[in-house]
Amino acid sequence: MLAHGYTPLRALRAATCVAAELLNRPDLGVITSVATADLVALEGDPFNDITATNRARYVLQQG
Repeated sequence: MLAHGYTPLRALRAATCVAAELLNRPDLGVITSVATADLVALEGDPFNDITATNRARYVLQQG
């Protein structure tokens, strides 16, 4: 996506909340008490360095 002009923020939103919206899944793509959550903690800030998405420090599944 970045190669096609997307900013890191836009690419991350496309992979999360925008995808959930297109799938009509309001329980996905958000962090709330009623959401279906898989969370990842990254080493680095993906908004400034998209390669941080390759450096997961922790993954919480079915949180």
